Amino acid sequence: MDLPPINPIELKIKDKTVFLFPSVHNSLPFCVSLLQLFETSTFDKVLLEFPRELTGTYGFTVRRLPIPSLIHKEQSENISLPSPSPVFPVHMGDAIHFAAFLASRKSIDVELIDRLVDVSPALSLSFDPSMISFLNWGTFFSEFKISRHLKSVHFLRSIAMSESIASALSSDTSSVLVITGLMHVPVIVWYLSTFYGASGFDIPYSSEISNYYTQATSLPKVDATDFIVSDIHPHTYYLVSGDFPFLIGRVVELMDYDVSPDLFNLLQDAFLIAGSIYSEKFEDTISPATLKKIMQYLRNLTWLENAVFPSLSSAIFAAKGMVDDDYAFELFRILISYPFFPNENERLPSQVKIIPNEEISQTIKMTFKRRMKRPVLKRIKNFEEFIKSREFDDLDPIPEELYPGHWKEIWDQYSPFSTVSYPPEDKYIENYFQHLRKKGQEILQEEKSRIEEFRVSMEDGIAWRETIRNLHENKIFVKHVPKTKEEIGALIVQFVENPDPIEFDYHSVLYAEHDQESDISIVSTSPGDIIVGPGITRIKIAAVISVFPPEGYGVPVPKSQDDLKIRLLYTAMRMARSKNILLFSPKPPSAIHRHFIESEGFRLLYHPMSTLPKSSMHRLRIMHLLAHPDLRDIAREYIGY
Repeated sequence: MDLPPINPIELKIKDKTVFLFPSVHNSLPFCVSLLQLFETSTFDKVLLEFPRELTGTYGFTVRRLPIPSLIHKEQSENISLPSPSPVFPVHMGDAIHFAAFLASRKSIDVELIDRLVDVSPALSLSFDPSMISFLNWGTFFSEFKISRHLKSVHFLRSIAMSESIASALSSDTSSVLVITGLMHVPVIVWYLSTFYGASGFDIPYSSEISNYYTQATSLPKVDATDFIVSDIHPHTYYLVSGDFPFLIGRVVELMDYDVSPDLFNLLQDAFLIAGSIYSEKFEDTISPATLKKIMQYLRNLTWLENAVFPSLSSAIFAAKGMVDDDYAFELFRILISYPFFPNENERLPSQVKIIPNEEISQTIKMTFKRRMKRPVLKRIKNFEEFIKSREFDDLDPIPEELYPGHWKEIWDQYSPFSTVSYPPEDKYIENYFQHLRKKGQEILQEEKSRIEEFRVSMEDGIAWRETIRNLHENKIFVKHVPKTKEEIGALIVQFVENPDPIEFDYHSVLYAEHDQESDISIVSTSPGDIIVGPGITRIKIAAVISVFPPEGYGVPVPKSQDDLKIRLLYTAMRMARSKNILLFSPKPPSAIHRHFIESEGFRLLYHPMSTLPKSSMHRLRIMHLLAHPDLRDIAREYIGY
């Protein structure tokens, strides 16, 4: 679904036409509508709501578009928003600056009509601006609350802009396009109607505006010489862009192809791109059915927020809820990406990071519990320098090695004689193994539970199913679950039913480093095939057997059987501390598997893999190995946790 176009208000002043385009700052739907308007209409001039005192500085920033710039007073590396002094982000996601860019491409004169005032930012509007596209301006302004605006200095700005519009209607000008904020429109229409006889649109509260006009004073003058232009730091541009920087970039790219952008389709493209990156990194595909569910969930979440177009937080929340935090993080990186940041030759002397105040930070704060952090750019000369290096930025690009194969050389140099696992990852795996063993304990207890008629004790609770079934007897039945001392002898987690023996050709044992870990026997991809850091490799597990408490020696390796389940059961029986084998797998064991294990005097407990959270299974089957214990100091920058 695409948003309908937002049309301007057309005013007639004698033989001249004023196209008044109300806009909301940093809202992409208004930019898309302007793109269509410039294609279907012609204008002699374009008048913009921007301080005319900054004409020269603004002209420089417009020539840099689509590179975003920041016009501000102080020379600082950080600027907090909202700011007590005027700060003007100039970028393609704001209809005012978008119109300036379009006008320059068509060689149309641009004039600035606003005044520079040293006051707090303009009054905020608490609604989704995308909704405006479904209304006509008469309906919108009939419900518009103008009293707060009339009582502020911004009313004086509206009068000043009205005077500038009237002055721009010279003899050689037949039509002008005016881009201004929603709040200024009623005053501008009233002024042009009252003093210049403009017709074509009626304002319902003209008398209220007239009363305030008689009390209006002149605007205070502000020195414009202190303002400078800076680049916006790429990682903080999304804080001032309003809509997703990714969508802004795609709209700009499509301008050269004369394609009318559909914002909803472009947003779905971001989910697809994030899915392809996610699949490449974690070898787990986001299916079309899953993507459809994500978009349906996002649509419903947006409606619950009384909005038409999703916000950044709702998009991230949908990705988290329907897949996991890793997918949500990749989506976040895509949505805040923008292709038109300056290269080395175009950079300005200063670059500013936008820092939102505490109130805004709470509304945009997002956390990601990721399996693996994205590697970061860090040029190195040797292995020792890597160990010492600790300053990383989570949003920087993929790192570059000193030369191709450098990280692999570190792996080959130290492994396999000093290979170790990563402790935070071990902790997560062991905690989840304990969680699975508890599920096995529940199966054992459930098998020994019994239902009996309530007499003296409630035992372990009312057996509702049995009570309802025998309701005609007017009896209450309770459930008794006896405590059992039986333990799970070995835990088997089989992620893949029929793995490719060429891909999953590695069979090994990882012994516990202390008594809080289990001994594990794994079938996985070969270490060293996927290098993600200096001496750090990632493996993908097809199946794992865990025994706790650990033996510490003599753990067998699952080999020499075509049927993976048979190999796992055979190995588990040799490792088991008791006669109970707990199996988690996509498909239940066959009669042959059960006969095989029961003939050896063991008991097989099965729990379907489908009942476990998919995100947990994804995280459980990805494991990292380090070529040397010293690498644990820097592994967090590449693995996460």
